[in-house]
Amino acid sequence: NGSWSAQGCVIEVQPLNVHGGANALLVRWRKAKWAGPAQVLKLDALLGVKTARLSYAIKLLKKKPFQHSWVFQIISNGVKTDEIISEATVTRSDGWKIIEKEVVIPDSSQADSVKLFLKGSPAGAEFVLDDVSLVDTTGNRKSYATQHSLYQHRRLETQSRNI
Repeated sequence: NGSWSAQGCVIEVQPLNVHGGANALLVRWRKAKWAGPAQVLKLDALLGVKTARLSYAIKLLKKKPFQHSWVFQIISNGVKTDEIISEATVTRSDGWKIIEKEVVIPDSSQADSVKLFLKGSPAGAEFVLDDVSLVDTTGNRKSYATQHSLYQHRRLETQSRNI
C-alpha cells in the first residue's frame, strides 16, 4: 500500500533525527520483540523475484544493543508464515548505521498477502529508521537502473514506490 504501519508500537514521521532529507521514522514504545514498523508489499512486484538488495539506515536511541531482523510475513489460505530475510545488530555508539545486504526473497507465488516488517530484541528498543529500499537483483542484473524496485522509501518525504 506504500506506507508504514505500526505493529505493536508507536511510529512517527519526524524531522528532528534524520539520516538524509527532511524526515525519518521514529519507532518507540514497542510492546514485544515482534513489534515494529510494517508495510504490505504488492504481490505483482514480487512475482519471479528470488534475490534482492535490502538497504536501510538505522539509529538506536537507547543504550542496549538492538539485534533485529527484517521478516517477510506471507499469508496464504489464512495461514501466516514468517521468514527472516536479514539479521543485524546496531548499538547506540554506531550512530546512523547503514546496512546493505543481498537477501533471498521467499516464494510468495501462492500468497494472498505479503508484509515486510522489522522486529528485534530487546523489546524496549527505540530507534529511528530511514532510507529503506528493497530492490530486485534476481539474475544478477548489472545495471541499477534496470533493476525492478520492489519497495523503496527514501527519507520519508514522499510516498514510497511499489511497482
